[in-house]
Amino acid sequence: MGQYGDALAAYENALLLDPNNPTIWANRSVVLWYLTRYEESLLSANRAVNLDPRLVAGWYNRGTALVSLQRYPEAGEAFNQAFLLDPQNPDVLTGLGFVLSQLGRYGEARQVLAQALALNPQQPIAQAILEALPMNGSNGNGPFPVLTPAAP
Repeated sequence: MGQYGDALAAYENALLLDPNNPTIWANRSVVLWYLTRYEESLLSANRAVNLDPRLVAGWYNRGTALVSLQRYPEAGEAFNQAFLLDPQNPDVLTGLGFVLSQLGRYGEARQVLAQALALNPQQPIAQAILEALPMNGSNGNGPFPVLTPAAP
């Protein structure tokens, strides 16, 4: 079944015991994302934030699933919610910067990604996105890197 299949089974069993635990739903979202089951990942992230609207990982995972589904405006809303809860989180800032870049809002993306790198200079995804951004009307260096959800 593989490590992600085993992890999914463990989270399914945990939800049988504690179906209203938002952290389990958020972690289930991560595993489903790694299994490329993005719609299900989104549903689990939605359940997590419905149970606990202050769970940063739930909002971040919602944003990541929406990015994978190329639903960038909604992803931006999710990352913005995560940012409002934890404005010093470089992963959240990286996700928000990525979405802004996909929406063609390059100046804002640069600012947000620079903030992520100021908080964590060892943020390779933020650096890669920043380097891929268009400069002076060019198409950028692309391709953009892949975002991953918050680890369980």
